[in-house]
Amino acid sequence: MFAFEIKGLQVMALSDTHGLHRSISIPPCDVLIHAGDACNFGNKEQLKDFFDWYQTQPARYKIFVAGNHDTNFETANPVLEKMIPQDVIYLENNLIQIEGVIFASIAARPRLQCLVENEPIDVLITHGAPFDIQDEGGIGCKDLANLIQSLAPQYALFGHCHKGDKSPLRIRKTVYVNVALEKPY
Repeated sequence: MFAFEIKGLQVMALSDTHGLHRSISIPPCDVLIHAGDACNFGNKEQLKDFFDWYQTQPARYKIFVAGNHDTNFETANPVLEKMIPQDVIYLENNLIQIEGVIFASIAARPRLQCLVENEPIDVLITHGAPFDIQDEGGIGCKDLANLIQSLAPQYALFGHCHKGDKSPLRIRKTVYVNVALEKPY
């Protein structure tokens, strides 16, 4: 789990809980981010349990980005959309402003699928990793790495890669952080 402050907001970010979310303790924060892989290969019951848990966490705002194991999000699904609690922000291929901080997400599960407009972004959230940055030896996306350099957000948060360095890494204006939890949880 990675905690940081941006423009007065306390933010907590994690990903890759793979159905084991109930064993995780989340401290109070303003914004809670889950960068994907809440479940194992699209299990709807597991996803419902995750959202039941997620909406009770001590955060004023809760952002969820789907991962490659959250396969139900690959296609439009009205049943799935009803499962997402009203107080959870599902963010994919768009952006949202929360108290002056712009959060954006691009579907990178694990490859880049769509680009957000070239808007000023404070925090970019993807599930997939950018190439050659905390990505377990080059499995990340080169297009994502180039896009992050172009957009220059303050933070680039991602998951997917369970192993390796999780320390924040500053490259130019951007702090990159792999927020994937290690296995076993």
